[in-house]
Amino acid sequence: MGDGKTIYFMGIGGVAMGNMAGVCKELGYNVMGSDAGLYPPMSNLIEKLGIQVFTPYSEENIKKVMPDRVVIGNVIRATNPEARWVLGNRVPYLSITDLIEEVFLSRHKSLVVAGTHGKTTTTALLSWALYEAGFDPSSLVGGFVRKWGCGYRIGKGEWVVIEGDEYDTAFFDKTPKFWHYRPYGAIVTSVEFDHGDIYSSIEAIREAFKRFVSLIPREGFLVLRYEDPYREELVKVCKGKVISYGVEDSADLKLISILPREEKTLVIYRRRGERPTEFCIPLIGKHNALNALAVLGVLEELGISHREFSRLVENFPGVVRRQEIIGRWGKGMDEIILIDDFAHHPTAVWETLQAVITHYPRRRLIAVFEPRSNTSKRKFFQGIYDQSFMRADVVFLKAPPDYEAIPMHERIDIEAISEAIRRNDPSKEALAFFESEELIHYILKTIREGDVVVFMSNGAMDKVPWRVKEWLDRCYS
Repeated sequence: MGDGKTIYFMGIGGVAMGNMAGVCKELGYNVMGSDAGLYPPMSNLIEKLGIQVFTPYSEENIKKVMPDRVVIGNVIRATNPEARWVLGNRVPYLSITDLIEEVFLSRHKSLVVAGTHGKTTTTALLSWALYEAGFDPSSLVGGFVRKWGCGYRIGKGEWVVIEGDEYDTAFFDKTPKFWHYRPYGAIVTSVEFDHGDIYSSIEAIREAFKRFVSLIPREGFLVLRYEDPYREELVKVCKGKVISYGVEDSADLKLISILPREEKTLVIYRRRGERPTEFCIPLIGKHNALNALAVLGVLEELGISHREFSRLVENFPGVVRRQEIIGRWGKGMDEIILIDDFAHHPTAVWETLQAVITHYPRRRLIAVFEPRSNTSKRKFFQGIYDQSFMRADVVFLKAPPDYEAIPMHERIDIEAISEAIRRNDPSKEALAFFESEELIHYILKTIREGDVVVFMSNGAMDKVPWRVKEWLDRCYS
């Protein structure tokens, strides 16, 4: 590494691609890339690192640079003009997993965090705790860790912590990314149906996770949720030690209860065969308490005492867009709070709202949701999304940008979901919106003192959260 050779990232605006571009830049590569467009926070990181980016995609970009190698992101299709030129002119190319193997796996043992939900926060929390414990890990997180200003860390220790995504690797490698990460130790938070654009069924998802778990060596270990419906199947294929966590008595690490403490949560749990004990995390919600138990399971396998846990995570800054408070105005029970979150799967939406209402009881909860992922904007979860919003008092659903481009028989019907919510509870206000301006107008007309507003999307939501924030900033200035 650091030999000055030029490496070009095609799809550099993606979280994994942008973070690996940052890693390569810091290791001494001459880094540049291309994308259809760049947006914060990745655009801010790219600018800070001084990486040249070409937009939009064009074969002329590659011709100008003539890189030594090209990293092709998994958003790139074989029809992309740059990809066609690279393949047609025999320019050396590789996938993001090939690069991760070269940069990290060649010199570290890997701890991989996988699962349908909670990967990013859990990966970041494990990375943070290991650093605080003096392990100096390398890390690759599928988001931006606050205080880091990025999602990567280059350490000199034995371990690398990697967020393990089950999505496919590239158009020339359709295997799941996490199959490439050589897990010595792993966390599996959950196994549910997702990524309907590449997985035909829950059975296909299950088989992908079984193959991933089978890669753990005999001297390695797996930490997984006891209540997961596929737990027994995963245990059967795991050659290493298995540690379970969850809410059942049979779990090795059992969550007993959680108690909100301002912006933190006191977690009361029990290790098998021992008396209940506790730790405190600067996160909210039952789902984050369970994520923390998974991290605790890994730390104990690495020889770190559970008594150290509260100290190791007490200053964890959290991850951008994971229950991130982006604004608050007023005081006490009259305070208005805006929260930005990445939730898009029905289970994630439910858990996010449940966490907020538990932490801010007796408040009116306004949920603003944009089904933007490839799966959520299609009909896969049409019949269950209404149940995800049971804890919200007001629900506003926003159509994603390319809503009309999806064939009607495929796309999710947000008006039908809003109708189902109202039918389930006639006291609720639930509306669907197809224009951002109309949505913003309605939010501003609806919001009142004491409200907690949660924005949920895996995209930018046309900057709706930040435009509402600007309006409230002016009102309370």
